Amino acid sequence: MAFVVAVVVLIGVLAVAAYFVFRLQSVPSKHEVAKEVDTDEWARAIMEALPEESRERLGSSGAARVVSYVLDCMKMSGAVANGDDGEISPTRAVVLGGATSVEYVLERAAAAGLELTSREALIAVEASVEYLARIGAIGPHVS
Repeated sequence: MAFVVAVVVLIGVLAVAAYFVFRLQSVPSKHEVAKEVDTDEWARAIMEALPEESRERLGSSGAARVVSYVLDCMKMSGAVANGDDGEISPTRAVVLGGATSVEYVLERAAAAGLELTSREALIAVEASVEYLARIGAIGPHVS
C-alpha cells in the first residue's frame, strides 16, 4: 500500500513539474520582439527599394544576405538578444540606419564577396528601418 501511495505522489509531483516547465516555455523572453519578423518579406522590401540594375546584380539571395548583415549589426548594438543572458537598458537608444550600420553592411558584404556599393548599402539599411518600423518591431525615429 505504501508503494502505491509513493507512486501516486511521484506521478503528481512530476505532473506539476511538467505543467510549470511547459508553461514557462511559452512565456516570451523579456528581450523578444513582440512582432515576428519575416526575413523573406524584409528581403523583398530591400529589393523593391533598390534601383533596377542593382536588383538584377544583387538578386534575392544577395538581399537575404544583407538582411542577415543588418540583423547582425542590430545584435552587436544590443538591439537584439537571444535569451536572458544580457541586460539591455531600456533608456539606451540603439541607432540603426546611421553611417555605422552602412559601414558594417559594406564590410560584411565585401568579406563575403557580395558586390554592394555604399549607395546600395544605404538604401538597404533605410529599407530595413522602414520595414521594421512598419511591422512595429522598432520605435519611431528620434532626433
